[in-house]
Amino acid sequence: MDSDQPRPERLRFEEFDHKISQNGEARVRVVLMWGEQRFTGEATGVETREGAGRTAALAAIAAAEAVTEGRLSAELVGIKLVRAFDSWIVITALRAHSSERSYRLLGSS
Repeated sequence: MDSDQPRPERLRFEEFDHKISQNGEARVRVVLMWGEQRFTGEATGVETREGAGRTAALAAIAAAEAVTEGRLSAELVGIKLVRAFDSWIVITALRAHSSERSYRLLGSS
């Protein structure tokens, strides 16, 4: 990123593409925006409810890591799908590492 431009406050989710192959494999592509720049992450996995959620999380992590240009790496600890109020809630746990410190992150959507 150009250091003369103000930094955007946060990553913005732009695009999500989920395809299923004939052999039951899920392929997910996630696009995140940082200012006007697009960052894409892709992952493949098993096409089950949990497998698709995990694959989507891995694609999102790959896109987020592309934003940091290697300064931050993240590892998916796990995801949990919870049914509540007639909807699915996804809880995601990550471990992230930079050169200065490590983070444990927990989020839901």
